[in-house]
Amino acid sequence: MKRYAAAIAVAVVYAGIRLAPAIHLPLHPVAPVSPVAAPFADVAKAAGQLPEGERAAIRDAYKVLGRAVREDPDADPVFVDTDSVRRAHRAALLVVWKGVLGNKTGEAPGLREALEAAVVARIGSDDIPMNPQLKADTAKAFEDIAGSL
Repeated sequence: MKRYAAAIAVAVVYAGIRLAPAIHLPLHPVAPVSPVAAPFADVAKAAGQLPEGERAAIRDAYKVLGRAVREDPDADPVFVDTDSVRRAHRAALLVVWKGVLGNKTGEAPGLREALEAAVVARIGSDDIPMNPQLKADTAKAFEDIAGSL
């Protein structure tokens, strides 16, 4: 559990440093994202209501999460099962959505549901141990979510 907390703390610090410039960007008109070209059309549609700076911050968080899962060491893994992946996913969203962007729950109707549905679509809702294929699929899912934002 301490490893998991340490990994989340490192992710929070990294996200804060990496995404801090997004806080100071002037708000631009929302540029629509084509749901047809996105790997997850529902995510693209729901995220289309956000300003580009906010979409970029969330996109970066998913890229980081995908890399973290892909590079999770076999010798001492942080992501031991799908439940740990889902907890890290929710923690990452909390860090970016509220911690970095300062948004409130419900500001983007349907986005949370679309993001959670995308994760469930790829890794399922059962708690199963990670294996090499599931690890690759999970990392790809986060990369595809980033591509949908």
